[in-house]
Amino acid sequence: MSNLPTEIIEKRANFVREKLCIDGIFAFDMLSTLEKLQKEAKKFSFRGALDDELGDNEAMMDDDTGTLVARESILEDIKAGRPRARFTIAHELGHYFLGHEGQRRRNPNKGLYVGSKERAQESEANIFASYFLVPTKLAWDA
Repeated sequence: MSNLPTEIIEKRANFVREKLCIDGIFAFDMLSTLEKLQKEAKKFSFRGALDDELGDNEAMMDDDTGTLVARESILEDIKAGRPRARFTIAHELGHYFLGHEGQRRRNPNKGLYVGSKERAQESEANIFASYFLVPTKLAWDA
């Protein structure tokens, strides 16, 4: 389903971790990582949104403007270290770092992703998030 080979996605996730100086950190602070990205990455920003602003969506990545918008509840869950929220943000970062175009919304209803290109990009973002959160070399050491 994915158009990018898994090896390329893994390399991109590892490259991003290296650039953010979180390469050897198993459970890095996601909020600090977002703040660092906002300062250092080209055309990237993030902000919280009231839950009703995003409707049923947990987060949204506008790849045209480089803006990640996440529900305040997701940001609170990140502060509490909840894995699902960390994955949601890592998934949206996947869209950004894999160069996907347009607006992507993280929604629990997978039936919304009907086009083959959209399904492929969702799959790629999931793969990126997995490698970004737990790189192979750290998984083997765990």
